[in-house]
Amino acid sequence: MTLFRFAIIPGLALLLAACPQLPRPFEHERANPLLDLDDRAGVVLAFDSDIPADFAKAVQTALAKQDVPARIEAAPKGALPLKLRQRRESLSPESDRLELFWELHDAEGLVIDHFDQQARVGAKDWAQGASPLMKRLAEEAAPRLARLMPVEEGTRPSDSPLATAKRPRLLLESVEGAPGDGNTALTGSMRLALSAKGILMAASPEADVFRLKAKVRVEKTPPAGQSLHIDWILSDPMGAEMAVLEQDGAVPEGLLDKPWGPLAREIVAGTAQELAGLLKEAGISLKPRS
Repeated sequence: MTLFRFAIIPGLALLLAACPQLPRPFEHERANPLLDLDDRAGVVLAFDSDIPADFAKAVQTALAKQDVPARIEAAPKGALPLKLRQRRESLSPESDRLELFWELHDAEGLVIDHFDQQARVGAKDWAQGASPLMKRLAEEAAPRLARLMPVEEGTRPSDSPLATAKRPRLLLESVEGAPGDGNTALTGSMRLALSAKGILMAASPEADVFRLKAKVRVEKTPPAGQSLHIDWILSDPMGAEMAVLEQDGAVPEGLLDKPWGPLAREIVAGTAQELAGLLKEAGISLKPRS
């Protein structure tokens, strides 16, 4: 996988933020399969249309064993969307490599956390929703999915009024110019990476909200490759440009037209670290919100 370099123009002094572990709730010694019937909000399964319908039912059952209520429809207020999309690669006429991209979203549509699941599956078994395969994949995923869940109905322990008042907030305004699903993938990956580094993601511009947007440019490179250039433009709450983080990398031709998946997360990882440092340093000078 290509490594992407980045530069800051101009820059503030960098404060490299540590990446805190996200809370890992719902780790119990015993599971109660009836908890999908209680009155907690839990999650609502929002799977892409090409995911077998029987897989959602298998996931619902597997999550219940992890004490996570899951709904397929008629979700109560406060249920968090658990989204799933897939990518398949044919290994033989009978066998596929399957990648499942799980994302847990908050009520505003921002990514809370994610993980990727990989398996070798029978092509017909997956397409037809074969029960043994659906159960196996769901039970493999369920413990990881349970650990994505925030605690106390969506509030993390560090999100007390005192803690959040001191944390910088950022609005990711736009990512433009990427082929395929790149704009969406980069947006989601950057939101996730910054959230994991203690940056609060805002849904709208406000008086103390920093702003970030990205411009993507792709060019052909001989003999059969592409160069990818990204400018991440960070502005202060008044709209004045603070820094531009540039990234460059080379990828095989055609790769960017496919689902970006892990590539987007690799691209944003280093840049998110630098952005978090800039935001935390700059946020110190902001007055607390009233």
